[in-house]
Amino acid sequence: EAAEDFFLGTPKERAVISRNIPGGLEQALRDMDTYFTIEVPAHDEWEFGAAEGARIEQPVLFMLGGESSPLYVECHDAVREWMPQTETVILPGASHLLHIQEPEGAAVLLRGFFARHPIRPARTEGRARRGLRHGEVYNAAADLLDKNLELGRAEKVAIRTHWGTWTYADVARGANRVGNALRGLGLEMENRVLMALPDSPEFATTFFGAIKAGAVPVPVNTNLRPEEYAYLLADTRAKIAVVGEPVAHAVQRARREADYPRHLVVVGEAGHNELSFEEITRDAGDALSPAGTRGDDACFWLYSLGRTGRPKGVVHLQHDMRFCADTYAKHVLGIDESDTTFSISKLCYAYGLGCGLYFPFSAGATTVLLDEPPQPRAVLALTREFHPTIFCGIPTSYASLLAADASAWRSADFGSVRVCVSATEALGGSLLRRWREKTGLDILDGIGSTESCHIFISNRINDVRPDCSGTVVEGWEAKVADDEGREMPPGERGMLMVKGDSICAFYWHEHELTKETILGDWLKTGDTYVRDEAGYFFYQGRADDMLKVGGMWVSPREIEDVLMEHERVAECAVVGVRDADGLVRPEAFVVLANSGGEQALEAVLRQHMRQRLGGNKTPRAFHFVASLPETAGAELQTPAPPARAAPGDAADERLRSVCSGGRRECNGERKG
Repeated sequence: EAAEDFFLGTPKERAVISRNIPGGLEQALRDMDTYFTIEVPAHDEWEFGAAEGARIEQPVLFMLGGESSPLYVECHDAVREWMPQTETVILPGASHLLHIQEPEGAAVLLRGFFARHPIRPARTEGRARRGLRHGEVYNAAADLLDKNLELGRAEKVAIRTHWGTWTYADVARGANRVGNALRGLGLEMENRVLMALPDSPEFATTFFGAIKAGAVPVPVNTNLRPEEYAYLLADTRAKIAVVGEPVAHAVQRARREADYPRHLVVVGEAGHNELSFEEITRDAGDALSPAGTRGDDACFWLYSLGRTGRPKGVVHLQHDMRFCADTYAKHVLGIDESDTTFSISKLCYAYGLGCGLYFPFSAGATTVLLDEPPQPRAVLALTREFHPTIFCGIPTSYASLLAADASAWRSADFGSVRVCVSATEALGGSLLRRWREKTGLDILDGIGSTESCHIFISNRINDVRPDCSGTVVEGWEAKVADDEGREMPPGERGMLMVKGDSICAFYWHEHELTKETILGDWLKTGDTYVRDEAGYFFYQGRADDMLKVGGMWVSPREIEDVLMEHERVAECAVVGVRDADGLVRPEAFVVLANSGGEQALEAVLRQHMRQRLGGNKTPRAFHFVASLPETAGAELQTPAPPARAAPGDAADERLRSVCSGGRRECNGERKG
């Protein structure tokens, strides 16, 4: 009788067996004889311990019931010790008989595990280990979002905003409802979903919900003109657009010029011929199985606002985000579930999408989302309210924060920040020095691109070098090459090329550009670099930015860095302008930290530049402007700029004329 009690379980467990498996108790009694006559003696001859566990390389799942006895918890602890790669999931309300008590819940956990870790054939000797193999089932949303529930983080805060908090369970439930709602509108596998949403929980649920349903989200800027949205809708052929209420009017106007989208879903108050996001998701189911996507299926697009021409659709695959999380986020940031991230760069950009969404989700951390423009006062106040540990900005934003007045800084608290990050453009050494003096913190400058999905070269914690992009991130390869792709020796200037598994598949509708940019496994970044003997990379400028001045190649970035060292300069841009003789001369456009005394300041800046760089690299003219036109990556560009308060301002007009061609070298009204 004692043996029967041990073998069959508690009265509650027996009742579950009887209810769920007709004849189950009788079969269990018959199995008891087999257990004691065969299995128990075998235990004396067969052992499994640390040595055996070390031979297992594959992922391991240990599923515990929320009411499992201490015996099974002890088993779990031993397995985790022998095989550290073991993932633990807990099924609430079940014991060790969880496969009988909660078969649906157990099946969901198992399905999620195998979606993340598909069964693979044995690895052959000499074959390089890589991420997912060709043809394997993998869904990025199941991995980056649902995995947190399976690891017991359902009630962990995933997103914090000024308006409240969302747990991982909240985000997963919201994503499932979005996925079901989109399917209810006729969305099918690989259909595109245009997203024009602020940084918000709705962005996260729409992004992951679309991916989980097998669709392809396309996040875009929320500050575009109707004709720009019309181009994006036509280019993506998005069946559905999910937009914020402030954007809806512009997208409605865009619909008149495009055949897409079929449905316009609005977060906020929906108008005529629009669907309410709240209503369609409220009525949708909150359970959704991940689509049977594969690692090499399309996952999401981002648009790269290049210096010339129309924006280019950059197609990323399902495995790309996981690769970036396992390389940069893991090895450079050292992110874990105790972290809280904040990104000034918005989620519609590659840099912001990683720092502000899938990096923290990959580690079970918390992200802070700001659904308004990242003005210095708002950002500084946010540091005191939410206490981020990872602070991600761009050089322009760090300069703006440093230029903020003392009253704004009184609301700041960087005491919780353990690492600051910068990307999208090279960080000047003078800016790094001023940030250190103000906050006591280093900035990890790095370089990435929309095409690479995130950062591939970076400075490291405790290894920060001014005016240096750092070293290659683990998992990536990089080389400085000549025009034929041959690697240059250390100290020689050349084109930066990188190799990594998150490089985009191709540019949408840009076959020739794809062939020019992606050469086999290698991506031509378009950046000019020098690598030293120790493997550190130093930015020299864009390949198409170098200016031939007085018979010498001149880097506008070098001039900008020296100009930024002056205390009166908040931002600047240097471009080449041809004179009447067709000779290129550099001119500087300067945003001052505080206005006043511009006429006298020009002579001061000219002397400052001559002393540091000599006459050949000193700008011929200095133009003082209210702001610089920027793309998402803070690159100089003004595609049809909006009207300004002072349209007759000569410097601003000249800046628009020079920059609208998208290149560093222009001739008056003849662009680029």
